Amino acid sequence: MSFFSEILESLSEAWESVRETFTENSVDSPVETCPLQNNEKAVSEKAMKRLQAAQEAINYTKGVFSHGAGNQIEALNSSKFNSYFRMKAARNNKAFNIPEEVVILAQNNPEAFVAAKAELSKGGNCGEHAYVVYDYLRRKYPDEHIQIAQQEGFDHAFVIIGDPSKEGDNELVVADAWPTDPTPVLWEDHFAYTSDKKKLLNHASSNGDSRDYKQEMFDAGLSFNDEGTKLTENSYDQKKTDEEIKSGKGKWIWEHPDTAADTKYDYVTSRPLPDCGVNE
Repeated sequence: MSFFSEILESLSEAWESVRETFTENSVDSPVETCPLQNNEKAVSEKAMKRLQAAQEAINYTKGVFSHGAGNQIEALNSSKFNSYFRMKAARNNKAFNIPEEVVILAQNNPEAFVAAKAELSKGGNCGEHAYVVYDYLRRKYPDEHIQIAQQEGFDHAFVIIGDPSKEGDNELVVADAWPTDPTPVLWEDHFAYTSDKKKLLNHASSNGDSRDYKQEMFDAGLSFNDEGTKLTENSYDQKKTDEEIKSGKGKWIWEHPDTAADTKYDYVTSRPLPDCGVNE
């Protein structure tokens, strides 16, 4: 064997050794991950960030509706129907002082107007909850597609983080503060879920707009008037409360604690072995 032939053979053997080592340690090689525990469900990093944002919005919104929803049994019973009257106030423009500047802002930003009235009255049903969540997420996360959604034929509004027209159901996150014990969920796990995107109605959507129109309305003079104050002071006695709940249950009064359709998942991101401690 010639000198050059020996050199070529030596280089070939060296390259084969390097190639095998690279293949064994390739970033494309499967990474063994921690097994899921109990009700854990693995999600992507993007979905996890959205779940965290949804939790923030739910916490904020629950603080706004401190008396509860106007059509949930738990709130109606504990407030003796005051939550219902607060919802009625939120939907009655005559309950508010609405200067001309606010009218102009409201015409161009109706979602913020609904959220502002709900915050002043501290009342509303699923729709008002959705608009307050939407307003919060739109301002805090302008880089996300935020959408007030509803399944066609299903009378319930909620907010989706992510673009249903471009992303999979396992990347979309629902922020729904209306249930009495709400948690953020993937769209595919929500109680109003449908896999048919044509049935997913879009009542409003935003991307890239963090302007605080709601605060501008407050600054321009949107406020409660005497009629609104009187409405929010109304309530029933316990007997009347019990009668109204009994007659309205299942028609317009609901007992709905959970956001999830079935399983209430503990969402986690994938963790490589041996990092199998508590997911943060």
